[in-house]
Amino acid sequence: MSIAVTTPTGNVGRHVVATLVRAGVRPRVLLRDPARLAPEVRNAVDAVPVDQYDADAVVAATADLDALFWVNRPAAAGIRSPNTTAPPGAWSAPSPRTGSAASSSKAA
Repeated sequence: MSIAVTTPTGNVGRHVVATLVRAGVRPRVLLRDPARLAPEVRNAVDAVPVDQYDADAVVAATADLDALFWVNRPAAAGIRSPNTTAPPGAWSAPSPRTGSAASSSKAA
């Protein structure tokens, strides 16, 4: 199984990577600076330098995967995340009340 993990040096991603490595999986890790990887996992992962805000680079880095663990990295102070285009409902979770995708607009 091929799995990629974003933010592999962050508070969540590093634990996901460590768990996958302990389970015998060699994950593909997407990160800006491979030198920041923990020494104990460097030889157990396939590091791909990529900026999560570069859509073309992300598509190329995640080609042929079975699974992707995606964590949005926090934006630096004073820097807004770029606008992204996604199909309607792509970022919506099912509403616990209705079972349908939640909408950001309120009904009148």
